[in-house]
Amino acid sequence: MKAVPELVDMAMQTNWKYPKNAAVQCQPREFTEEEKLAIQESDELAEFVRNVSQRFVIHERVTHY
Repeated sequence: MKAVPELVDMAMQTNWKYPKNAAVQCQPREFTEEEKLAIQESDELAEFVRNVSQRFVIHERVTHY
């Protein structure tokens, strides 16, 4: 016994309640130049890079003999 009835379709196994384009592509949100500069100069980004850099160095030491 299965919890979900077995459906077969060439594209998907989803029952849409109303017609829908299943291959919808969205355009990503792009930052403005001002937003990019604000992010690049933020303390949060600097802290993130410091944390990731330390982890990367540790990983490199452990995995590369």
